[in-house]
Amino acid sequence: NDTATTEIYTLSLHDALPISVSQTTRYNSLIMIIYHPCCDAPVGACGCKHAVAIRGLIKDRLKAGWSDEKIYKEVFLWLRFWWPQHYAQMGVYLVSQGTDPAKINPAVWDGKEYSTIRSGRIVAAELKKLNLK
Repeated sequence: NDTATTEIYTLSLHDALPISVSQTTRYNSLIMIIYHPCCDAPVGACGCKHAVAIRGLIKDRLKAGWSDEKIYKEVFLWLRFWWPQHYAQMGVYLVSQGTDPAKINPAVWDGKEYSTIRSGRIVAAELKKLNLK
């Protein structure tokens, strides 16, 4: 949709923002532990538009003085906006396993366990076995 395309482009521009040395240390750490359902790599190792946009978002929020916890929450909001089906399936699967998705820390949601193509395929296969979609 046009809104998503505009937002990706706008956030991508922030990836060129200069940041301080301490912010760079945090940035370099965050981009290597935050994943997205576009690939099986952290956003710091992927060149797709979503990864560039997430890196821009992280830089912008670091410049604004946000905590890592607040950045994880913001990134998770964008991930759910860009990949609603992926996260809906994750939620259905977690509930089927007795886990409340709302109790999972956004930092965990943003990680390899829940935010990769691989995790999405595994969950889709499990949902199929359970006759859930």
